[in-house]
Amino acid sequence: MNNSNKSLNYSEKLIKELDLTPLEGESGYIGYISTSKIVVKQDGRDLKANGSIYYLLNKERPINYLHWLSPDDTHILLDG
Repeated sequence: MNNSNKSLNYSEKLIKELDLTPLEGESGYIGYISTSKIVVKQDGRDLKANGSIYYLLNKERPINYLHWLSPDDTHILLDG
């Protein structure tokens, strides 16, 4: 098995194990871990104070589109 197939098989395993779904309108796959019960007002909108997600990019969905979030956004690399 070549490295490309190993990588695809590994990403398919993570997608299944972490219950990830395609992130429509952007790219990659997303899985929600937790969402804060605390609600804050931001620009007149009620938003959760924080949230935690899994986010995966692979050969099928390789692009992370630049976007802006009003709350803090922390990325932690788990693999790759």
